[in-house]
Amino acid sequence: MLVLDNHTAAIHVGDQQPIQSRQLVTDGGNITNSIEYKDTGVKLEVTPSVNDGGLVTLDVNQSVTDVGPEDAATGQRSFLERNVTSRIAVRSGDSVVLGGLITDNSTVAKSGVPYLMDIPVLGNLFSRNTDATKRVELLVFITPKVVESDAELRDLTREMRDRMRGLTGFDDLPVQLEDEG
Repeated sequence: MLVLDNHTAAIHVGDQQPIQSRQLVTDGGNITNSIEYKDTGVKLEVTPSVNDGGLVTLDVNQSVTDVGPEDAATGQRSFLERNVTSRIAVRSGDSVVLGGLITDNSTVAKSGVPYLMDIPVLGNLFSRNTDATKRVELLVFITPKVVESDAELRDLTREMRDRMRGLTGFDDLPVQLEDEG
């Protein structure tokens, strides 16, 4: 992320999940559902402040929102949210680990031949249970770099393009940057 001194930069990596926000029943018995969307995934907001001597103070807000299990009372999915807010100071070019968020999700699913899998005792012959476990570990490393000239900005842009070339979908990036003077 590239941001000006004392301004906030934000990034969100994720998607939006539909949730029913309200239900209206008309006099005729028709039901109208209102749907809203809730952001899920990872959000990061950073506000840097450059101090004398190359020290950078960062106000950092990080949140991770996942879709949780279905609520038995409402039939709606719940949302699991974890937040980290901190203020750190680090020298330009040095890295710091903000923190980590670990999530363990286990799911059990039953699949099989419709109706036959629901027969007591015999249903096991026509069905299969699947257990899945997913562990996600998110570590956030921050390396602030104070950019003081156009040449440094071009070098930083070149470095980021070189890093992104190895990622899937970024193979079309230009090989050369144009010098602006």
